[in-house]
Amino acid sequence: GSSAAMSRATWIGALLALALGACGFASLCFGSSGSSAPGAVGRALLAWSGLAAEGARDLLIEQRIYRVLTAIGVGASLALAGALMQGVFRNPLA
Repeated sequence: GSSAAMSRATWIGALLALALGACGFASLCFGSSGSSAPGAVGRALLAWSGLAAEGARDLLIEQRIYRVLTAIGVGASLALAGALMQGVFRNPLA
């Protein structure tokens, strides 16, 4: 019934959020200027969020984090615009 569909949608949403997080973390590790160790990226993320010492922050991570957040924001905006177009025109191909 309805609760089974809601549960399935919740699991799919959680899986997609997990995939987004994994892709975002991977893009922080690998970039055009080389790759960084996942541990160093994790420490830099903690320093960037204020949960760890400032010394772990890396300029490379500082530049990459804004690129990743911008890409996530642009993707979400395009998805919202597409959903709005489909709703306004009542056409699933819009």
